[in-house]
Amino acid sequence: MKKLKKRDEVKYCEKCGKKMSITARDSHLGINSMMGYINFNRNLYYCRRCEEGFAPFDKELDVNDEHRITKNLIETTCDLAQRMSSFGEAEEILL
Repeated sequence: MKKLKKRDEVKYCEKCGKKMSITARDSHLGINSMMGYINFNRNLYYCRRCEEGFAPFDKELDVNDEHRITKNLIETTCDLAQRMSSFGEAEEILL
């Protein structure tokens, strides 16, 4: 029996529980995080039954799909923006 590599682990759909297929290996993504801009590759999965795609690594990092930014950076930016007199001041602190 062939042993699965870590990157080939079987993934199951969170909605229906059915096995998902890999649609793209090593798909590139760049995100903004508290550590700066990060580039990485990850596998993309697809559930034929639900007709939805899924990237488990994105979920682990808590990446906002629309803005390519981590949840932690969003929360920190919003918190600073509320505390500072301008977004410019918040930007200076974050940089």
